[in-house]
Amino acid sequence: MVRDAVVALFGELVPPDPETGCRYSCRACYFLSHGQEEMVLHVEEVHQPQDPVTCPYCKKSYKNKESLAVHISLKHRELHAKVNKKAQQQSNLFHN
Repeated sequence: MVRDAVVALFGELVPPDPETGCRYSCRACYFLSHGQEEMVLHVEEVHQPQDPVTCPYCKKSYKNKESLAVHISLKHRELHAKVNKKAQQQSNLFHN
């Protein structure tokens, strides 16, 4: 879906919220955003159908990348940190 169409369907420009300064409001839920790009990302992640993603550590399935990232940060934080550190070290060896 074209980004402008996403905002037209789901987001509307509203007067800035006095507390947060948010200028966009999602028509499908109560999400507020500061800018159009943030609203587009919200709609793509939350309201558009996506292929499920699988946790590489325990093989559980999640509806989107955001849900998977939360799961990994809660359930696999230490393991994920070790994997990322090892990948970074290998990348440094390759690029140096």
